[in-house]
Amino acid sequence: MNVSQGMRSVQSSDAEVSIRDEDARTEQVKKKVAKKTKASQSTSSSKELVLMSTESEGQRFSIILDSETHITGVRAQGGYMMFHVPEELRSRVMRHTWITEGKLVEVE
Repeated sequence: MNVSQGMRSVQSSDAEVSIRDEDARTEQVKKKVAKKTKASQSTSSSKELVLMSTESEGQRFSIILDSETHITGVRAQGGYMMFHVPEELRSRVMRHTWITEGKLVEVE
């Protein structure tokens, strides 16, 4: 038998074809589940508080709540400092003097 591209050299049985179809379906289901879990993880991270400094091109700084709790900021576009605050520290951070004075504002 002369084999060229696009031809099958061996005829597949119906069982083999159905197994391949099932494998393709399970792969599609796995991808859908992965997308759903990724979407749910991104919404769960939205619980954290995001703060942005009001001064651009200022010095880098951290929010210090006590001797053991520091929240380090990252430089955002435009030279602003951005802080991602975990949900469990939200109430403590909202009472910080930089927030009450307006040096840091909450970002939606």
